[in-house]
Amino acid sequence: MEIDRQTLIKLLEAFVDVSEVLQRELMLYQMLFSAACKAKGLNEEETQKAADRVRSTNAARIREASQESYQSLLAKLPRIVDLLALDQDAALRLLKEWKPTGLPN
Repeated sequence: MEIDRQTLIKLLEAFVDVSEVLQRELMLYQMLFSAACKAKGLNEEETQKAADRVRSTNAARIREASQESYQSLLAKLPRIVDLLALDQDAALRLLKEWKPTGLPN
């Protein structure tokens, strides 16, 4: 199986697109958290300490919540690669249709 340059670029673009969507969602939640902390009268250092505390106490829960979704994508990668040899458009569609599930972490 040989992947042409344009197909590889499209595949990488799909990964970047998904990453961008996830980054925008993360930024939204960061802004909401920051605004809530400011409304409670916390300064930037206190806000960071609060985030660090929640991150450390909930790391396992966060990992568990996100792992299933990413494991499902990792499991699809061999299928995507196989599809690239047969139907490159179907492979790209499969990747673009992947949506993480669960709560944002």
